[in-house]
Amino acid sequence: MMLVTSSPGWVFMGLGVLVLVPIWGGLVLGRFERAWDGYERYRKWEYEYGERRREGSGVVTVVNSWTSLSYWYVGIYTLFDLSERLHGREPQNCGDVAPMWQACIAVTLLWTGMASFLFHASLTEFWRMLDAGGTMGITTFPLGFAIWRWWVVAGGRDGGDEGLAWLGVSAAGFVGVHLLARTSGWSDIVLVTNLVVQLAVEWGPLRKWKGEGSAWAW
Repeated sequence: MMLVTSSPGWVFMGLGVLVLVPIWGGLVLGRFERAWDGYERYRKWEYEYGERRREGSGVVTVVNSWTSLSYWYVGIYTLFDLSERLHGREPQNCGDVAPMWQACIAVTLLWTGMASFLFHASLTEFWRMLDAGGTMGITTFPLGFAIWRWWVVAGGRDGGDEGLAWLGVSAAGFVGVHLLARTSGWSDIVLVTNLVVQLAVEWGPLRKWKGEGSAWAW
């Protein structure tokens, strides 16, 4: 079955590079012994996140490290979907009518995948902070997008330039949660709170317009 797509060849080449980069990087890193010497360790336990630490290896917890790249690959898929919209696909959902938001969400997914991989590969305090920040930050743009879409459809607006202000607020939130990540414990609180509020908006005030088939609502 032939894949029918409106994206040009250079898009596939670029996405292909993004697919291979973390695999190649992780394999190379795994060959280094004591790659993280000199960095402050996260903990001194024999087991971390359900698996034994491989001390002295460039990838200290293998399963957690490689599975963290799922964020990265969802980000690549999001970029591909964005490319399809920019190269002629008719708007089908909110990401299609507001591609800038979709691009920001894709970037946060890529960032979180990288940060999470390197934290579980190193178990160092530096990457713990960036992993926690990314995990919390991955919710800031979807939450801001949900609230902005509610503002658009409830007021019968067309999106307009006000979306840039909402985008800026979400970006500030993304930076802010990385600062919070310097203190352990915030990740679970912020992540759960953002998800609950977003779901409340999606299936509360936006539900009416979902039933009417509005692209902004979906």
